[in-house]
Amino acid sequence: MRLLVRVVEARGLPATEAGDGLRDLYARARLGKQRAKTKVARRTLSPAWEEEFAFRVGDLRDQLLVAVLHEDRYFADDVLGQVKVPLSAVLDADNRTLGTQWYQLEPKSKKKSKIKECVKPKDAEAPAPPFPKQDNTSGKEMPESLSGGVLLDEVYAIAPSDLNTLLFSPSSDFLQSLAEIQGTTGLEVQQWKLENDDEILKRIVSYTKAPTKLVKAVKATEDMTYMKADGEMFAVLADVSTP
Repeated sequence: MRLLVRVVEARGLPATEAGDGLRDLYARARLGKQRAKTKVARRTLSPAWEEEFAFRVGDLRDQLLVAVLHEDRYFADDVLGQVKVPLSAVLDADNRTLGTQWYQLEPKSKKKSKIKECVKPKDAEAPAPPFPKQDNTSGKEMPESLSGGVLLDEVYAIAPSDLNTLLFSPSSDFLQSLAEIQGTTGLEVQQWKLENDDEILKRIVSYTKAPTKLVKAVKATEDMTYMKADGEMFAVLADVSTP
């Protein structure tokens, strides 16, 4: 499951005591160990960011934390205020979205400020990115831009009954058919094993990806985790690693 967060703008932020009172402002979002931040809006008290971030949901008890900060060139950045949104509020909302609305910040000063953000989740019931704790970049800020490379993030939705048939039916040839379509070879599929006090199922799938015009053939190992996302939905998280 993914949580989409759109940070739109903020207003009513306190001015600095020096100079013209304007600030260099940015918003920082955090879910579990995952972090992301907007670009810095220079010399303003009413920043407009209009940026969207996607977080991987590993624990439905987590809270989304969004803070507004003033960038300080010489000392630690100043936190002007923050807002906490529990994931349970998103799951209980109509269409599982809170829509675009203003949130009252919890400031450290006496002045009150507001931040506007949009939170909308996407369900994931097939190969998806790993839990944050399995991500080597957990706890680090997401880069504003990448110098190069390819980033893939695919989410597919399927009915739970169909998903279970594809994964657990003795007659299922889903992975074999997928391998034929993708041109992969050397497919090896291990059996599902219960872990985490029998709350999740895990297995390892290995194969050799077919070469393309840009990438040569490469051996891949896929760590698959089958878990219950909530009372009705299930998810399969796939962590793919290559040499």
